[in-house]
Amino acid sequence: MAKSRQITIKDVAARSGVAISTVSRVINDRGLVSPETRERVRKAAHELGYVRNSMAASMKSGNSNMIVVIIPDLVNDFFSAVVQGVEEAVSAYGYSTLFFTTGESPEKEKKFFMGELGNLVDGAILIPAIDDFNFYHNLRMPVVLVDRTLGSLDSVVINNYRGSFLATEELLRAGHRKIAIINGDRGRDFTICTNRMDGYLAAMQQYHAPVNDAYVLYGPWYQESGYELTRQLMELPDPPTAIFAANNQISIGCINYLIEHGIQIGRDISLVAFDDSLLARTITPKVTVIERPTIEMGRLAGQILMENLRGEAPSGQRRYMMDVKLIRRNSVAYLSAESTSQVG
Repeated sequence: MAKSRQITIKDVAARSGVAISTVSRVINDRGLVSPETRERVRKAAHELGYVRNSMAASMKSGNSNMIVVIIPDLVNDFFSAVVQGVEEAVSAYGYSTLFFTTGESPEKEKKFFMGELGNLVDGAILIPAIDDFNFYHNLRMPVVLVDRTLGSLDSVVINNYRGSFLATEELLRAGHRKIAIINGDRGRDFTICTNRMDGYLAAMQQYHAPVNDAYVLYGPWYQESGYELTRQLMELPDPPTAIFAANNQISIGCINYLIEHGIQIGRDISLVAFDDSLLARTITPKVTVIERPTIEMGRLAGQILMENLRGEAPSGQRRYMMDVKLIRRNSVAYLSAESTSQVG
């Protein structure tokens, strides 16, 4: 049986007795067309069973009412929460959301923007893998960064310095002085790693606690590095009494190592994590964390992008820094009562 031919706007034009350009204006709701002609075209399209190819139309018009959210992966709860917040914001304006993962690969991100999918979207919200301002500045679409800053691009970030200070201070107030930090990859910084280290160092200095170089470790922001670097810390001749894990994936790796080796969190070792996670909320004891407004960051980024696309944005760069807060649970052991008073 022969496959039926797809009805085109040329068929609709012939049926309604108007030009193809007129049919295009009616279907895409663009330009002036008399009510009588509009009705005649719609009737012909209905009778022929014409179905508009929205993707093809968007490729021609350059306006798809679709944006992309580019994130490193879907494993990290933070990234998926950003996608949720963006979708909530842009759907109110009639936009659809496409998401794309890079695995932190600049090459993969470049391929998206240079390929057909990159031509389909009207704008982008991204946790960038590319650290070249000029690349984003030269794109044909507006972009908004989340969690990372780059040049004069619009961005939504958090106060990483304050979050790291609060996490370290929580351990110091509990009497700990041998505090380790497992921080992110300095080679993929975007200032996050630097700001979190600065917060840790500032708290240690304020409480007159020594910083042991053996307790300061760096690695990729993944569970595997959290696991391996926790192993290194716990195998030291003089291991730390507390660990500050600088993101949720590192903390999950840290937790897994401690559980597997029978090291009791909140008794044998204290732990504070930057970013919450399902594991931190559900294990026993639950883990003290620095919480950030993840979904709200996505919503705000979506609102900024919509204002840019609609020509409603104020002039100049917009950079929003959102606050964080300490969520105190049961993963910190108090070493002495007198240590809870602050040292100025």
